[in-house]
Amino acid sequence: MSRFETKVPPVIWWAWGALVVLFVDATFGDALADAWGRVAGIIFLGGGTALALMAFSMFSKAQTTFDHNNFAGITTLLTDGVYKFSRNPMYLALMLLLIGWGLWRGSLVAAVLGALVFAALVTRFQIIPEERALAEQFKKKYPEYTAQTRRWL
Repeated sequence: MSRFETKVPPVIWWAWGALVVLFVDATFGDALADAWGRVAGIIFLGGGTALALMAFSMFSKAQTTFDHNNFAGITTLLTDGVYKFSRNPMYLALMLLLIGWGLWRGSLVAAVLGALVFAALVTRFQIIPEERALAEQFKKKYPEYTAQTRRWL
């Protein structure tokens, strides 16, 4: 296990992606058509927000932990609702928010690069350790779930 695995809150990995969006936009700025970039950005921002709210709502109803570092607090394996389409809808929501923000700023390149940086960091340091813990805790059900549902989409 790497010393960064599960030690850094996922929102910090998101912040790295956000910094990439800012840097790429400021340095290279590939301005999209203002109106279309903003509309697309708003759509992604709205989609990310809606997805996050649905995922958080399901966690609350299942009374399981939101703590990124407390695998012992996981009481339920969520496999329906938004979890039927993505094993990580909360992280997917954060990625959509990055894409939306980059598009809203008018930079497709910044949006894509910021999302890729976030996806790489959160996959390596959060998702993979979570998957190991879930496989250990839900020995039969988790492999079945992973066979049916993709990590991201």
